[in-house]
Amino acid sequence: MLVIIRLFLLLSILPFLSPLFLFLLGLALICATLLSWSPSPSRQVSRYLYSQACLVGGRL
Repeated sequence: MLVIIRLFLLLSILPFLSPLFLFLLGLALICATLLSWSPSPSRQVSRYLYSQACLVGGRL
């Protein structure tokens, strides 16, 4: 979990990424981490959340 938070902080330093995208990406990473401890259907949900965050971030 700490690794994800550090990765999020490193990404937030990069100027070309928008704050909303960083928020969505961080939220998706946290959801993916929490759901990775659950059965496989939850992993599919976490992948969906991650892909949606990437799509929204790409449109900004």
